Amino acid sequence: MTDIKVRQSQITHTYAAGAIGDFPGASLMFLSHDHEESDWGLTAETSNPGAHITKRRILVDKRLSEAFGIQNFVLPPLEISAPNALKTVRFPMSKYCPSCGTIHFMPDLEKYNNGTVPQKGNSYPIKFDDALRAYYCIDCQNPSPNHKARFVELVPTRFIIANDEGFIADFPWDWYVHKNPKFRDQRGRGNKLKLEFGSSSASLSSITLKSYDKETGKFITSENLGDIFNQETTFIAQDDEYLPYLKDRLSKPWLGRDGDSFVRQLVGSIPPGQIHRNADGEIIGENADLVKRKYPRTLQRGANNLYFPLIFKGIRLPEGLNLVDPQLLNKLTELKNSFIAIQPDTYRSYTSEQWKEHFRNLYSQTPALLIYEKDMYEEVIADLFSEGDNQIADKKQKLRLDEFSCFNNRTITSSKKIWYKARHIAVEDGFLSDTVKIDRITLLDKINELKVFRGFTRIKPLANEDLIFETSTDNLKGRRLDEYTRICDARKYPLKTNELPCSEVKGEGVFLSFNNEALNKWEKEEAVVERYNKMSVNLNNYFETFQIENGQENINARYVFLHTLSHMIMQQLSIDSGYSLSSLTEIIYCNKRNGNQFMNGILIYTSSSDTEGTLGGLVEKGLPQNLTPVISKAIDKAKWCSSDPLCITSNGQGFMTTNMAACYSCVMVPETCCENINKFLDRKLVLNFFGIHSLE
Repeated sequence: MTDIKVRQSQITHTYAAGAIGDFPGASLMFLSHDHEESDWGLTAETSNPGAHITKRRILVDKRLSEAFGIQNFVLPPLEISAPNALKTVRFPMSKYCPSCGTIHFMPDLEKYNNGTVPQKGNSYPIKFDDALRAYYCIDCQNPSPNHKARFVELVPTRFIIANDEGFIADFPWDWYVHKNPKFRDQRGRGNKLKLEFGSSSASLSSITLKSYDKETGKFITSENLGDIFNQETTFIAQDDEYLPYLKDRLSKPWLGRDGDSFVRQLVGSIPPGQIHRNADGEIIGENADLVKRKYPRTLQRGANNLYFPLIFKGIRLPEGLNLVDPQLLNKLTELKNSFIAIQPDTYRSYTSEQWKEHFRNLYSQTPALLIYEKDMYEEVIADLFSEGDNQIADKKQKLRLDEFSCFNNRTITSSKKIWYKARHIAVEDGFLSDTVKIDRITLLDKINELKVFRGFTRIKPLANEDLIFETSTDNLKGRRLDEYTRICDARKYPLKTNELPCSEVKGEGVFLSFNNEALNKWEKEEAVVERYNKMSVNLNNYFETFQIENGQENINARYVFLHTLSHMIMQQLSIDSGYSLSSLTEIIYCNKRNGNQFMNGILIYTSSSDTEGTLGGLVEKGLPQNLTPVISKAIDKAKWCSSDPLCITSNGQGFMTTNMAACYSCVMVPETCCENINKFLDRKLVLNFFGIHSLE
C-alpha cells in the first residue's frame, strides 16, 4: 500500500503490528516489521546504492536490549511510502455495498477486472491497492433492466471476531446466516449474501443477513444480527461450535496473506465433549474460562478493547559508566577485606545481609564515610553485598533502579554518544528540603526516551506488565503462564529476528529525589496506615478481577504519594512552563514493598516527538527558586476540588475504584501522561504528608 499518512511515532503504538487503521477508502491492518527481510530498510551491507530502498535504522542500547533478550532495536523508516518500508493488508476482507447491501470478499474483488480501477480510454490501469482506494460494488457496476451501471464504493464491514489470545478474523457471515440446522449444508457454497437495514429501530435486531443462491438468485434463508454479541449462543452453541468447523484454526492477519485468506494458526480449543453447559445453555465447569478464552467473540471494528499495545518506556543512559560511586565502592571493598584479614573467623562466614547491617552501623561511626550522602552510601553497599538470591529478579525494577542511580550520580553529567546532559542541583534548607523532603534535583537538559513495542494483546490488557521481558515459558506457571501466552509478539519470526521496533523521543526533564527516612517515618503513621488499608480493599478487588498476581507488592502508600504528587506538579508545570499537559509524561521511581533496594523519585519529562519537546522551559522551572512556587501552588490547588466534598470523602472512585480522593477535576491527567493510566491516586494522602486536612 502507498500514501499512508502516519507519523513515525505512531508506527510503534497506534499503527503498530496487529493494529487496525481506518483511512479514506480502506481499512488496513499493519504487518510486522520483519514480514519480509527487507522491510523497514536494508543494512548498509545489503542495500543497493543505486536503488530507492530505505536504509535500516538500527539503534543500539545494551542495557535495554539485554532486558528484552535481543541484540538491537530498529526505528521506523523515514520514508513510509518506500517500497520496503511499511507493509499493510486490507482488513477485514468482507465489504458491503451501501446501495444494494451485497457483501463482497477480497479474493473476488481482486480477481474482478484484475483488481484495477475502471478507466476511460487507454489510460494506464491502476490497481485499487496501489492507489489505496475503496473497491467498487461488482453488482452495481453491471447494468441490468432495473438499473444503470454505477460505481458505488464498498464499505468495510462493521463487525469482526477476535479471542483473548489475539486471533482476529472477519465475522463469519456465511456460517452465521446458515446456522439453522436445515441450512447448514449451504455453508461454503459461495452463496450471495446481503445486509438489509430496517427502519423500525436502531438495534442489531433490525439488521437482517440474507442468503441467495449464487446461480439462480433464489432466496435461501435469513438471520437477524441481534444475537451476534452473545459468545455462548453464537460461537459455542451446542452441536454447532465454531472452532471445530474451522478445524481449530483462526487467522493472524498481521502475519500476512496466505493465498485467498490470511495466515492461520492452531488455536488449540477444548473438544466439544468437554464443554459443559447448564440448563440455560451457559458454559460452566472448570473449563469455562478456558473455553471462553479460546473461542472468538464479536467486536466492532473500532472497539477500544481490540488492541492493547505493550509499550515499555525506557530512558537511555550513558553506557560504560558505573552507576555507583567508584571511589566509595573501592573504599568499602578495602574495609571489607581488612575486616576479614583482622578477624577471619568472624567475618569470613558473614552473609550479605550481615555485611549490609555491619556497614550501615559503621556509617555514623566513621567520619571518613560521613562525607558521602547516606542515600548514595546505601546504594553502594546494596551493590557491593548483593548475591545471586538477592539480585533483582524483576527486570523492570532493575531498569528503573539503573535510571534512578544514574540521575542521582553527580559524576554522570553528559554523554558524547547519546542525547544526555544532566545538571545536579543542591537543595538547600528551605521549603523544598524541609517541607517537600526533596534531597536532590537533577535537571536533564537532554533526555532520550525509547518506547519499545514488545507486542500486543486483545480483549483485555496484560495483567502482569513484567511479562513483556520474558523470553520463554520455562519459569512460568499458573496464571502467569496463561497471561504470557496471550502476548502476540511484535515480530513475525521471534526465534529468528533479534530486534524489536521502537520510537525515539529527545526532550528535557526534571528529576526529583525524596528523602527515604522521611517517607519511611510518614508511611508508618497510624492515619496513613489506616487510609491506605481502606484503599487496599479496593486494590485487592482490582487485582483479583484482572488476575494480577502479587499486585500489592508493587503498590504502597509511598507510591500513591509520589504518583499523586507527580500529577499535581505536572499540572502546574504545564501552566508555568508553556508546555501543554499532554506533552509531558512521568516515571515514578518507587521500590516494591519489602524490597531491599530503595527508590523515591519522580521524573517529569517531555514526551512529544516534535520540537515542542526541547524548548527549555521545563528545565528552567526545575531550578529551586522556580520549583518552590510551582510545588507550593500545586499543593494549594489540591486542597480543593470542584467535586468536593464528594471527591475528598470518596472511599473509591475511578477505574475499578483504584483511586480515593482523585478525579478529573483535581489530580487526574490525560492518560498518555500517566504511567498507570490514572490509577493509584489519592490527594488526601499527599495533603496529609504536608500536614493539611488530617486523615483522622
